[in-house]
Amino acid sequence: MKYVFYGLIIFVLGFVGFLFLGNKSADTSSSQSANVSNTIQDSKVLKFSASITNRSYSPARIDVPFGSTVELTVKNNDNEQHGLFLQDFGVQEVVGPRQTKTIRFIANRQGESTTFCSVVHPEKLIINVN
Repeated sequence: MKYVFYGLIIFVLGFVGFLFLGNKSADTSSSQSANVSNTIQDSKVLKFSASITNRSYSPARIDVPFGSTVELTVKNNDNEQHGLFLQDFGVQEVVGPRQTKTIRFIANRQGESTTFCSVVHPEKLIINVN
């Protein structure tokens, strides 16, 4: 009888914990969705890929329309890290050796913007916003 009582208490506590955590995670996911939609501002996301090999980008230039949300996936094929610094759009990331990193920004400045490697390498990627 004693073990049945303890088992019932554990079951009730587990059930209450499940209800509490279930509601909490539902609230968190809805607030995260709201944050994502505010960042995107209901515009279409344009996805691009670029790779860094032997300290140069391929492709070396990407053309995007003004006001678009850009998602850029950069794959580092080198055995050294590269810094991805795009001052015009507030991007400053590091892509480790043999790693891939995805960044997102809004193309809100017209003209050519050039990425620079914050690790002081010569590679450059031009983002042309028209």
